[in-house]
Amino acid sequence: MKNLHQWSILAGIIIALAVPLITTSQLNMGATQGDLAEVEYTIRLSDGVVYATTNAELAAQSNISVFVHDSFKYLVGDNNEYPLDAVVLGMKKGQKKTKSYIPLPLAPTQAVPRTKSIDRIMSIPQKPVLPIALFTELFGSAAVNDEVQNPDYFPWPYKLINATEKGMKIEALAFAGQTYQLPGLPWNAYLTDITAGKMYLRQDAQPGQHLNTYLGDTEVINVSEKHIIVQRNPVVDSLIETAQGTYYVVNVTAQDIYIRPARTFLEETNFTIDLELIDLQKSVGKVKKR
Repeated sequence: MKNLHQWSILAGIIIALAVPLITTSQLNMGATQGDLAEVEYTIRLSDGVVYATTNAELAAQSNISVFVHDSFKYLVGDNNEYPLDAVVLGMKKGQKKTKSYIPLPLAPTQAVPRTKSIDRIMSIPQKPVLPIALFTELFGSAAVNDEVQNPDYFPWPYKLINATEKGMKIEALAFAGQTYQLPGLPWNAYLTDITAGKMYLRQDAQPGQHLNTYLGDTEVINVSEKHIIVQRNPVVDSLIETAQGTYYVVNVTAQDIYIRPARTFLEETNFTIDLELIDLQKSVGKVKKR
């Protein structure tokens, strides 16, 4: 029994040593990534106008109705609306700091051709295999061999012909010689042929027709046997969403559309952050970078 008691004590010591402890040196380091910081802050623009604050009295004086009351808690290194990390890092509990920001130069504009050529003949697989998650998203839970349909995405119904762990094989119930209305487009498409597992559709666009694209209103200006020529007409000063991010339309000429990466208001102006670190809880583990 004596030996068992000794082993119990020893095991407890080993477990205790295995738990990460916050050392005195860590506390003296100040705020680091992964710590939980509680801060009070005020952001002022270059003209002295209060842009954001945790001070209720100051918010009322500045007619700021939506704000964080009293203090704000967040993980250092996490994504935040304001650049607090650049101020908080290295600070110790009770410390105050002021930091001024000057905006970086604007990114150069990029030229995007205002007109675009679209292939008039488009091909679509007749029997695609969809991942189960995508199939469920498009068609819901359909029984095997059932006919499924989603008019928001497809102008024809599909028949589910095979279901495996790898995916759902479906077959388009479309027929050559028929005309279909393609979702999101103002023109019809004529199914000319089904060959080698592909359906070939001729897009019957007409000059003067309009459609909406990521570059705003887009007009068909010419149609040939092989191509549809469209002209994009975005609004100057508008924001557009692309696969690479959000862009700001700077100018539109007869040939090109000039865009540049969009930035937040604070990224384009001079401002100052007054911040006080009210409390700091040190992290005892590693924090994944975002």
